Amino acid sequence: MQIILSHSRTNFNALASLVLARRLYPEGKIYLIGKAEPKTREFILQNSKFLDLAEEEDYHNQPVELVILVGVREPHRLGKFSDLVTQPYIPVHIYDNHKATHQSIMGDFESIEENGSTVTVLLHQLQKKNISLSAAEATLCLLGLYEETGSLTYSSTTYKDILAAAYMVKQGGSLEAVSLLGQRRLTAEQKFLVEKLLSSVQYWQVAGRQCMFVCAQTD
Repeated sequence: MQIILSHSRTNFNALASLVLARRLYPEGKIYLIGKAEPKTREFILQNSKFLDLAEEEDYHNQPVELVILVGVREPHRLGKFSDLVTQPYIPVHIYDNHKATHQSIMGDFESIEENGSTVTVLLHQLQKKNISLSAAEATLCLLGLYEETGSLTYSSTTYKDILAAAYMVKQGGSLEAVSLLGQRRLTAEQKFLVEKLLSSVQYWQVAGRQCMFVCAQTD
């Protein structure tokens, strides 16, 4: 059994990376760790057939022959799967766009590129193997890439991310869908917190400069 994992609190970048990894490992099963981000959770519910995510009960008592990690390489971020990546007899393949930390594990195979998104890292591997994307996959990948790079505006964005976005549009990815689905809306709790912050504004003079302080508490 091959297992494909990303970090908990799945966002669009993680979900897209999981789907791309499955194109590289067709026998792999995608497992989500914990709850997904609200917008991502909504997308998952509306596209369950396309995503074909594995159920937790499929994992129990199944021998694991390979673990594929995307966008994560710290065991403590893998929930109930953390023990798998520390077993010497189970190979681990890692795809990530961040430098290793002191908590990172080493993979038996690694594809690490410092750019704006793990989607870009995996896309390069797919291109090397001449694996094309469906329009649905390309749109999901655009969602992930735009989310992770702030619509290609963050300082971590590289020319590779921009080329990846162009390629995904060429593969049928819908920028209109990205505009609609990628919009971030505040929850009722978040709106309430913003209102509390605005109502608590205080101005103090600090070292000859006027500073604004706000404070609010939430569960």
